Amino acid sequence: MLIIHKEIIKNYENLYKTKEGYDVIIYAGEEPNIKEFHAHSLILKTQTNFFKKGFMEVIEKKNGCFILNSRISPYLFEIILSYMYCANIDLSKLQSREILNILLSSEELELQSLVKYVQEILVKEHRDFIIENILEMIELSYQKEFFEELWNFCLQQICYESDCLFKSTKFLTFNPSILEIILKRDDFYVSSEIFIWENLLRWACGQNPVIRQDINKWKKNEFTVMERRLSRFIQLIRFYHIPSEDFLLKVYPFKEILPNNLIDNVFTYHMVPNSKLDIDIQPQRSGYVWNQSTCGSKLVIEDNGKVVCSHLAYSLQSVRAKMILENKGIFEWDVVIEKYCSYTWVGICAENFNYETSAGRQTTGWVLGSDGSCYSSSSKIYNYCPTFHNDNVKVTVHLDMDKRTCAFTVNGIKYPEVSQWNNLPSKLYPVVSLNFPGRFRIQSHQKI
Repeated sequence: MLIIHKEIIKNYENLYKTKEGYDVIIYAGEEPNIKEFHAHSLILKTQTNFFKKGFMEVIEKKNGCFILNSRISPYLFEIILSYMYCANIDLSKLQSREILNILLSSEELELQSLVKYVQEILVKEHRDFIIENILEMIELSYQKEFFEELWNFCLQQICYESDCLFKSTKFLTFNPSILEIILKRDDFYVSSEIFIWENLLRWACGQNPVIRQDINKWKKNEFTVMERRLSRFIQLIRFYHIPSEDFLLKVYPFKEILPNNLIDNVFTYHMVPNSKLDIDIQPQRSGYVWNQSTCGSKLVIEDNGKVVCSHLAYSLQSVRAKMILENKGIFEWDVVIEKYCSYTWVGICAENFNYETSAGRQTTGWVLGSDGSCYSSSSKIYNYCPTFHNDNVKVTVHLDMDKRTCAFTVNGIKYPEVSQWNNLPSKLYPVVSLNFPGRFRIQSHQKI
């Protein structure tokens, strides 16, 4: 069967080379770079609905051949035409931009199988190119049915690293509909919600006509324009998670373009924290992803920051998450030990932390070890829980910043607060320590 299959492919390859019996002439490209291609209508109609629908229309004919035009460059069109005959394509010698153009051209021609293949290659082997052009890539893939893999990659990358969005030179011209999608997400993480507000103001001021960012110089009509530009985004900003000082200095001056009840409720929330407000307070954005800049040199972060693993390090190293745990409230997250290593530490750390070594022996680390003991530099609490030395163990950390205490759950069994840890610092981060062949996944707490 395989021999017959190869023979059929070879026959199509010969037909592509000889063009014997062709009945279609395609002029590809734009002046001054136009090239004539010869093809067979039956092959084109069989391979794609684009040509199938095209041949149902009235088409110019010359000397018995259909005449078609395409704006796709001759270089790319030849690659795609060869694929339609030979079911084979070699992208290894092409630059990233050329591969992107093949993807776009394949989508235009409705070659779904080629779109799927080229998209996979682009995402897996040209990640740096996508990240360098992230806003262009996500706008190209927006609302494209067959660009889902590229869209998801771009969206996850922006959520993992918000600087991709805010520090881009193209931010001020960014599609507002995509911006709205991003701001709705719980996993779009910044170290403080105030940064989202400041950059949203910058984006709104940068639209045409441009408005100065100094509110003291706004005219009456400019307040109206800014209120209109921001209206779709206001409900997406998590004002209750903006520190009170930042809210007073950086948000309150814009009270004329904000809902009155919002200002009143936020002030009440901060000034009378135990009051019961009849409002729906959105959760804090999740920064439960590992931070590349605070990671041991032999550890590798994968899956858009959700996974850290050790391929080479036989000595314990550490990594902390981006999530800053401060102010008030209870923070809970899971660490899933997908691949166990000889020793495991899960917990919290403060600033001034050494990521090249383990957490439990540092003055700024408070962790649960896989031997069932709790560690900090000043103490070791034996037999806090049973040992866990298996794959797929889930450790949940429960941090109460109101009481400055911490407790752990292991595989669904919750253990008490660690009694000696009753005055933790006011600013902490999730942390783990691991070595080869460890693989740890972090996520928001998944309640059963």
